[in-house]
Amino acid sequence: MADRTAQHAIANQYVQMEVGLVLKEIYHCIFQYIDEKWQHIWTTNTTGQFYRKIEPVISRNIKYTHQN
Repeated sequence: MADRTAQHAIANQYVQMEVGLVLKEIYHCIFQYIDEKWQHIWTTNTTGQFYRKIEPVISRNIKYTHQN
């Protein structure tokens, strides 16, 4: 495909090519969008001010667990 595209570019002086994302990249974009929205809500919300002083940045990591 790369050779064919290169030959086409040489012959026509332009190349039009669509390169999609792999599933891992799509998930990364989705999670990044969700995290940005979540951080904005967390930062601008009026409730949770005391806890926000301890944890100002959202995280998907588990911070506390209950063990019996």
